[in-house]
Amino acid sequence: MKTTASAVLLAATFLITGSAFAANGGQGPHRGMHGPGGGMAMHGMQDPALMVRHISRWLELDDSRTQELTNLVMAARPQMIALREKARENRSAIAGLDTDARDYPDRLQGLAAKNGEIATEMTVLMGQLRADIHSRLTAEERQKLADRTQGMQQHGAKRFSKGCPEQHDEEPR
Repeated sequence: MKTTASAVLLAATFLITGSAFAANGGQGPHRGMHGPGGGMAMHGMQDPALMVRHISRWLELDDSRTQELTNLVMAARPQMIALREKARENRSAIAGLDTDARDYPDRLQGLAAKNGEIATEMTVLMGQLRADIHSRLTAEERQKLADRTQGMQQHGAKRFSKGCPEQHDEEPR
């Protein structure tokens, strides 16, 4: 059950992460990574519409069920965009602090606490979206998605470990 819940959360995360990217007109920091259909979003995450299409294809969902998942993701989009903007403003405020100011530790502490509040809001939003998606999938679909997600995680972990020579006995290339 834990694997299934993790898989759905990961899928929901992929679905939503492109919301702010899409709201920004599809222009992220690495323009070369973006294809004509939206392509990659911030931090290499897929845009929501593309991920819904992938999940729909993986689970062989019909058009009405695909639209149902799309509606769930898009309903969460305004909240996601607002939280991303709050996080961006908080990061800017932290970067703008004068480290020589006497009240620097207090101001930093306050901004760090605000960062925790934003993270908490994001976690709750993602958890609710995961539960909403989970409730609309059959047990077989949840397992199929969990298997697919686990395979993707293992592939990513393998690629990451190859890129980190300190995790190996072999010399870097």
